[in-house]
Amino acid sequence: MKRLPPVPRWSLTLGHYTVTSRRIIVERRVNGFRVRRSELLTDLTTPKLLEDGSIAFGDPREQENPGHRASGLLVPPLVLHKVPDAEHVLDLIRQAQRDARG
Repeated sequence: MKRLPPVPRWSLTLGHYTVTSRRIIVERRVNGFRVRRSELLTDLTTPKLLEDGSIAFGDPREQENPGHRASGLLVPPLVLHKVPDAEHVLDLIRQAQRDARG
């Protein structure tokens, strides 16, 4: 059985996506362990829909910044890959960001 290399939590973009009114959570099992990444919607830039149905915060092709945390640190790149019904999910994320920012 081929073992996957360790995945740093901050770099996790593939897996199961959960969008709440405050966060985006990415979860994946790696070598039998659950790895979870959570980002506050208020820390992220307004998302964009990519041609392949992915949702990106910042433009990964242009090395565009996906956001800043309250501490001032940059948010690592975040792309939700090939999201089903991506336009609807994009609208939900944008509305949740507007509500969270007041």
